Parts: sequence; C-alpha cells; structure tokens
Amino acid sequence: MDGSKRSSHGNAYFTGFGKSKRIVFFDTLLSRLEGPEIEAVLAHELGHFRRRHVVKRMAWTFAVSLGFLWLLGTLKDQVWFYEGLNVAYRAPTRWR
Repeated sequence: MDGSKRSSHGNAYFTGFGKSKRIVFFDTLLSRLEGPEIEAVLAHELGHFRRRHVVKRMAWTFAVSLGFLWLLGTLKDQVWFYEGLNVAYRAPTRWR
C-alpha cells in the first residue's frame, strides 16, 4: 500500500474472507525493514489468519453491538437516565 502519501507510519495488516484475503504492507514499513524483519512481519500477519482473528473480531463486535442495543432499549424508558443527562423525559406516545 502506498501509505507514504498520508503518513510516515509503517504498518501491515491482514484482511478479507474467502478468495479475497490479503496481507497489506505499507511502503513506509518495507523501506525501514530488512529481509528477515519483513519475513517476521509476514509470519505475524499469517498468524492472524491461522488464529481466525478477523472472524473472531467480527463475532465479538456483533455481540457487543447487540448488548449495547439491548442496553439502549432498556434505558430509553428510564426517567433517571434522562435526568442524569439533564434532558427532559417525554413519555413515548403510541403510533396512530
């Protein structure tokens, strides 16, 4: 990736599913590392694939999102929640 246009920060990451899996190296990282160091970074990123980190992170994000939505659904009817935010509570009205 041509990351030097945006930043001098060096990075690498693993992404994708199925046939579209990719390991991306920033050009700024490649310019700073020697062959054995690049191989170590590649092995690290392959470890993310082997340990299924992308799938695990997506599952974790989905679960946390569901938990947060449940929490908001619970708090939407709590008067103390609105008072704590210093916002006037207005009871929900029914749709007609």
